[in-house]
Amino acid sequence: MVCKTTKPLSISLVALLRLSSALSPEIKKEKEHMSGVPYTSVVGSIVYVMICTCSNISYDVNIVNKFMENPSKVHQQIVK
Repeated sequence: MVCKTTKPLSISLVALLRLSSALSPEIKKEKEHMSGVPYTSVVGSIVYVMICTCSNISYDVNIVNKFMENPSKVHQQIVK
């Protein structure tokens, strides 16, 4: 089954964007908002897909996995 809401990319996500821990939230309000976002669950689901079907996304999954402890809205958007 192919998801019709996603847009395929011909190049790596990491080649398009520079993700860093500097993007992580520092303000209490942002941290509270992100605590309600299922970032770790979504990244875990992507890891499952990567292992089972799409090994070509492993580099990108590794990058977003680095921000599991303190993700930002930018990290969340990238994972979507």
